[in-house]
Amino acid sequence: MKQGKMKKVQGLFWTFLIMVCMAGIVRVSMEPIVCNAAQTEEIQAAIKLKKSSKQSKISVTVSELRKLKETEKVRIYVWNSTLGKEHGKWYTLTESAGVYGKTVSISKFKNAVGKYYVEAYLKKDTGEEIKLGRKTTTIAGISGGSVSFKNVDKDAGTCTVRISNLSSPAAITKVRVWVWSNANGTDDAKWYTAKKKGNYWTFNFSAMNHDYQSGKYKFRVKIWDERGVASYLRDKSKTISVNSKVSMKIKENSTQSKYTITVSNVRYSAQVQKVQVVVWSKNNGKDDKKTYTAVNKGNGTYTASVPISKHKDSGTYYAYTYVTLKGSSKKLVQKKTFNVTGISAKAVTFSYLNNENGSVQVNVSGVKSPAAIKKVEVRAYTSKNGTDDLVKSEAVNVNGVYKKNISVADHKYETGKYKIQVYITDSRGIVKKLSTKTLELECSQTYKNKTTFAGIDVSKFQQNIDWSKVKAAGIDFVIIRVGYRGYQYGTIAEDPYFETNIKGALAAGIDVGVYFFSQAVTEKEAREEAQWTMKKIAPYKITYPVVIDTEYVAGGRANAMTATQRTKVVNAFCEEVNKSGYTPMIYANKSWLENNLVMSALNQYDVWLARYASTPGYTGAYTIWQYSDTGTVDGITGYVDRNIGYKRYY
Repeated sequence: MKQGKMKKVQGLFWTFLIMVCMAGIVRVSMEPIVCNAAQTEEIQAAIKLKKSSKQSKISVTVSELRKLKETEKVRIYVWNSTLGKEHGKWYTLTESAGVYGKTVSISKFKNAVGKYYVEAYLKKDTGEEIKLGRKTTTIAGISGGSVSFKNVDKDAGTCTVRISNLSSPAAITKVRVWVWSNANGTDDAKWYTAKKKGNYWTFNFSAMNHDYQSGKYKFRVKIWDERGVASYLRDKSKTISVNSKVSMKIKENSTQSKYTITVSNVRYSAQVQKVQVVVWSKNNGKDDKKTYTAVNKGNGTYTASVPISKHKDSGTYYAYTYVTLKGSSKKLVQKKTFNVTGISAKAVTFSYLNNENGSVQVNVSGVKSPAAIKKVEVRAYTSKNGTDDLVKSEAVNVNGVYKKNISVADHKYETGKYKIQVYITDSRGIVKKLSTKTLELECSQTYKNKTTFAGIDVSKFQQNIDWSKVKAAGIDFVIIRVGYRGYQYGTIAEDPYFETNIKGALAAGIDVGVYFFSQAVTEKEAREEAQWTMKKIAPYKITYPVVIDTEYVAGGRANAMTATQRTKVVNAFCEEVNKSGYTPMIYANKSWLENNLVMSALNQYDVWLARYASTPGYTGAYTIWQYSDTGTVDGITGYVDRNIGYKRYY
């Protein structure tokens, strides 16, 4: 080829190449095309990379460049070796005092760790991109880490898992562990969150969360640091043992009225439909069976409360625990016995035997029970008539001895052999029957033919009374003040000696009636007084009348009432008493009956006449005469009102 022609061809080639470079033709890839073929200057630059203390950021500086034009830029392309170059990012550097810099956060790269590549480029005002160089740096991830197991309980299938020896440029913020049993696979997997303690992380593992599966478990640990970097440790295996035998404990409260049955180690948590405890007493047999559904307390523990009031028996009890799993029938998993202490009594004795009136006092001493004694009941019937003649009555507690008087009068004066039984009931509903006693009771014909009866009436003014002596003194009945309405403000109050008096009199075998000192000024108030009295006497055996006492009292609120008004008040009280099944009675002196009440309107009620004279002197009907307020009776200190009864009220 001729030299002139060769020069022409070379000129055309260089012209074409320069035109291509100036046109800025680049490939599709994000990597820049650098055209250096026409470069006439040599560009030098110093590229430096610096990691932050926690290695969450990379600071890039480019220096020692020639002074750039305003339209020229320094750019970097950054990528992580794990994510690949195709996931890199472009950044434009900012100039300060001739140094171009940029801080890159690894959060922009999904917090990836490992090697980072940084390539620097100068972008000229012509669009030409000139590569200045490449630098690399390595971001450290989370390293180290070991898993250990402490406090392994081979019965409960529990342990403490500890993750230690973790290392990272940044602080560890979270540790979670994914756990599953080999037998059930990852379908059984559960996440556990560990807590930081000192220089390690820990959590409590329980096979309960995995249906108490025994065998090998896999523990996969995932760790996060404050940069958001996450890392897994190598899977750790551990064999977990679970004791599948259900245990049962029975605990009583202080009164043995309730037993708490605790069923533990029920190792089927997700499958358990219910846990039931079946309880019955040996004495009553399986007819006494009661089923109690236990309450799930967590961690395979269930409790059931068994009130003895549902069984009402002492002695040996049986408790059987059944577990019902979903989709299957219940099965017996444990059984035990426990003992309930019953009621005992030291002795049953008899005193004050009186063949004149055919009465005997029953004394029950040394009564004991873990629970409170509710009642001591005496049952009596004649051998001749049997239980058709049965009379039940409640004994009264007098200084720890339960007393009750039995009289032939309660059995139509039948004499001969009597059967006496004592039944003791406590607050649990348990009933103890003491042995049956046989007694001979006699009654004189004189007593049977008796038409008058000796009586007294008492209140707080007699204070402490020896009722046994009163009975021995021949007193047949007593009328006890139950309460009163205040004469000024109209407030109802109980006589402070009412309970003491009524319990003592009944225990001694004396017939009892009660009276209420009224200051009612309306029929409504009178009914209120009667209803209040009914509530007070309800627990006791009242054989004599329930009496309303209306009389003058200095400053009394009822003094100004007319006879007609007072008659309506008295009638209202007596109507309420009659409705309740008691015998109503009116108490007053001769003058009061004649002048302050309209007795023709009250003649359906019995009258208790007060007149302290040798003869009653009252022409109306009456059944009790209070003939003295200065009487004396053995067992009572000071004076007491004496009465004669003309009617047998039992």
